Amino acid sequence: MDGILNIDKPKDWTSHDVVAAIRSHFKIKKVGHAGTLDPNATGVLLICLGRATKKASFLTGQKKTYEGTVLLGTTTDTQDIKGKIIKKIKVEKIDTELLSDILEDLIGEISQIPPMYSAVHYKGGRLYKLARKGIKVDPAPRKVHVYSIELLDINIPEISMRVVCSKGTYIRTLANTIGEKLGYGACLKDLRRIQVGDFHISDSLSIKDVLAMGEYTDSPLQCGKRKNMDIIKKLVPLKRRYPRAVLTMGNFDGMHIGHKKIIDRVIEEAKRINGTSIVLTFTPHPIKVLKPEIVDLLLTSEEHKIKLIERTGVDVCISIDFASIVNMKSEEFVSEVLCNYIHVRKIFVGFNYRFGVGQQGDAKLLEQMGEKNNFSVEIIKPVKISSEIVSSTKVRECIKEGNLDKASGLLGRRYSVMGDVSKGSGISRDIDFPTANIYCDIEVTPPEGVYAAYAIIHINDKRLVCEAVLDARKQNSKFFLEVYIFNIKTDLYGKTIEVFFIKKLRDRHKFCCRQDAKKQISCDTMQAREILKKALHANTAMIQSDK
Repeated sequence: MDGILNIDKPKDWTSHDVVAAIRSHFKIKKVGHAGTLDPNATGVLLICLGRATKKASFLTGQKKTYEGTVLLGTTTDTQDIKGKIIKKIKVEKIDTELLSDILEDLIGEISQIPPMYSAVHYKGGRLYKLARKGIKVDPAPRKVHVYSIELLDINIPEISMRVVCSKGTYIRTLANTIGEKLGYGACLKDLRRIQVGDFHISDSLSIKDVLAMGEYTDSPLQCGKRKNMDIIKKLVPLKRRYPRAVLTMGNFDGMHIGHKKIIDRVIEEAKRINGTSIVLTFTPHPIKVLKPEIVDLLLTSEEHKIKLIERTGVDVCISIDFASIVNMKSEEFVSEVLCNYIHVRKIFVGFNYRFGVGQQGDAKLLEQMGEKNNFSVEIIKPVKISSEIVSSTKVRECIKEGNLDKASGLLGRRYSVMGDVSKGSGISRDIDFPTANIYCDIEVTPPEGVYAAYAIIHINDKRLVCEAVLDARKQNSKFFLEVYIFNIKTDLYGKTIEVFFIKKLRDRHKFCCRQDAKKQISCDTMQAREILKKALHANTAMIQSDK
């Protein structure tokens, strides 16, 4: 098995922990990472498998993008929050002009002295091993390059920033330098690596997802199955079947990173109490019932939304007809649905969650009702990117504008649509580029055009991730795709395909003859192959096998 995994390293795992887990799980001898992340950091960690380990040094040399929080007034011996506090000063205000000048001075080629608690080699050993023994040395300064520093937020005593830099740059050393120049001292509170070269966090897999996969086989690109989620579409008593229910509820249209944060907390809590993780959602979207005149709303079809919820690893999804509860008051909804049917133990909701007829109930009211009905409520703070709250509304705006990279950042995965393959006119087959024709039951769509893409197909119980070119347009009031899938000759009629949009190649246009169309599609295919080869984008493991 040869390839590259883009892993979202969890907090408190060392980079070696990730390598060891993957080596053990998949029984692969050659496994390595392309650039260490500190245990306290999270984000993109590239794992090279088999022959791809030869590319590790190349990947390590790519530009890196980080987002981190600097805690002013606290200096530690490790330069991050995990270290021993050396000095603490109360910070009441920040000179923003001085801060701006400091950040500007740090851009370009600079010299950094590696922190003692680092994996840098020193006279045949590692600095952190010397530091643990209490031995202090003076490592030589190293030249690194900082391409940009963007100030994201100031919330005294913390500042948040995004840094684009070369390999070997220590962000905690940057944080320490910023604190010293401001006169307060500082340490790095948290750090997330957003990108390494062309590998972005929006395309990362969690280690949990990777370890949930089965054995890999040959085929173009393939991944194994995870345990199926139970899907319930009627309200039936659940206490015996699903004990100690931990729940979240909402529309989950588009399934963005804000939704995933809440569901992750549900799963964590359910595991902690040996309970059942449950997502309660509604069909159709409540606005379709309350305000049917509103259009351009749905990001995902019902089937696609449930599939995306399933990929989080939750145990149960309850999708109920919204019309059956539309007239329920808040108290009745809690009593009948949450208590009598689900017997909920704990509920996680977003900060702006509302429920009950006329949306009379909010998260605070739910907390109060929980105290009366023997369940607890935890309100999850919004997820922000560049000080902007992640929401389905923002995702819709990005997709309509064709800003698919930004949409992917909000979604935490590449933007995708799902539909069944239907019969077409056969023209594409006649010019040797047979396409899968898919009508998608969604309302919010990217601009019409031709795109490089990935397609996920299930064939003979195998899940294949294949390269493709697609032509996207509105047809008969629906979003219609003609997808040419590379190297697949199997009959796909009736099969469900999920298509991931990677990059727009060109606008659509009509051709004078079939020969011109064939020539253009051939050019599109060549261009798409190059883009997909560099991108390795998808929300499943992109592992190539050359058996």
